Amino acid sequence: MTLSATQGNVKAADWLKVAAETSGTGAGARALLTAAGDQFVDGKIADAQASFQKFLTEYDGSALTAQAKY
Repeated sequence: MTLSATQGNVKAADWLKVAAETSGTGAGARALLTAAGDQFVDGKIADAQASFQKFLTEYDGSALTAQAKY
């Protein structure tokens, strides 16, 4: 099951916590990318940009990289 900010009370901050707790794993990559997307949707563009950049730095070569660059 995939969660997003529109499901329940899951917020970007929650995803960032999961990303920190699971850093270096596939779950951490997905959580960080989800947080960035949620920040963008919430209008927090600077935060989203920083999170996307962090994703690209920490998960260079990930299959999800194209989504972060978009």
